[in-house]
Amino acid sequence: MGQQLVSAVRARDFDALAACFAAGARVRILTPRSLRELEGPEAAADRFRAWFGDADGFELLDAEVTPVADRLRIRWHTRGRNPDKGWQENDHTGYAEVEKGKIVTLNVSCAGFRPASAPPGGRSRPDPPPAHGVGAW
Repeated sequence: MGQQLVSAVRARDFDALAACFAAGARVRILTPRSLRELEGPEAAADRFRAWFGDADGFELLDAEVTPVADRLRIRWHTRGRNPDKGWQENDHTGYAEVEKGKIVTLNVSCAGFRPASAPPGGRSRPDPPPAHGVGAW
């Protein structure tokens, strides 16, 4: 399940991302500015859409999925260009509880969107189109 989530982030496929979560899944996200508590697959996908949906030059720089006892640690490190703020990187680490092949709980710590250098040439590679709409980064 962790690899499916990472693949959905890489592709910015928010429908596939929602499909990773069970109905009623709880998602808690600690960012430098707030604690967000969400419920359900669509709310989870909407949060990822808000983070990555309209980033130009979006790239998944690194990711890993590691079992930790009865949880999965899922980490993803991204770079993209925010239309208003320029190039940024962010790193998220989440701990997921999975039941019957779906995430039922995901607790995420977010590094915050940090100013970053543009990749060589100003873009990493052509953007794939967002899979389902765009959001405010």
